Amino acid sequence: MYVTVGTITGTFGIRGELRVTPESDHPDRLQALAKMQVFVYRQGVREPFRVLHTEQQRALWHLRLEGVQTREQAQALVGGELQIPKNQVLPLPAGEFYIFQIVGLQAETESGEVLGLVEEVLQPGANDVYVVRDSTGREFLIPAIKQVVLKVDLEKQRIIIRPLPGLFDDAGEPNAH
Repeated sequence: MYVTVGTITGTFGIRGELRVTPESDHPDRLQALAKMQVFVYRQGVREPFRVLHTEQQRALWHLRLEGVQTREQAQALVGGELQIPKNQVLPLPAGEFYIFQIVGLQAETESGEVLGLVEEVLQPGANDVYVVRDSTGREFLIPAIKQVVLKVDLEKQRIIIRPLPGLFDDAGEPNAH
């Protein structure tokens, strides 16, 4: 229902400004936040705020939220996740997906063999890796590259993959990792 776009990592100044480490690499995300209501999720509580001001400072965002006027009020929000409703995410170019859209999809080979569900998406560096678990608990690590992931079908809630040599063992069984 909500997507985390950043983590509140500190305060700035004495008037309640927040330092936020972005978890969104969408170039227009910061400007879009200036026009919307956001939520701070901390210690099991989600609290709504209106964004009053945004500013990019190197790799960080500086935000002012309505009702947060002192350093002490801002400090109380440190550690919280800055969230927006899923229906307000910015559109991505064709063929790109948000992590929350991938998690929960069924992974199938192009021949129709069901591998399991995508449980999480790792981001180790060069490309993402989909962690897929089958009904017996076996785990498969699927590199999210175009040679392997042939199709992401959000409508049918599945991804279609073509295993590279070595992804499955010699008997044709998926390699569990």
